[in-house]
Amino acid sequence: MLKPTVAHEFYGSLDQLVDEVLAQILLRRDEHQTVGDVHALTKEYALDGIGRMFFGTDFNTLQGDKKGKRYI
Repeated sequence: MLKPTVAHEFYGSLDQLVDEVLAQILLRRDEHQTVGDVHALTKEYALDGIGRMFFGTDFNTLQGDKKGKRYI
């Protein structure tokens, strides 16, 4: 559990990440408004979140960066 003062540093970055996930959900929907591989999307979201919080970097996995995909 992070202290509130420390956790506050990550709110902006993680809020932006959630916006990116929502954008990916909208892009990946099919004609029936469903997302085919939710498991892959969840792994990409998790890796980007871990990178931002604990490594201070963005793996850009949600944007299709091959470097981030290698870690999955």
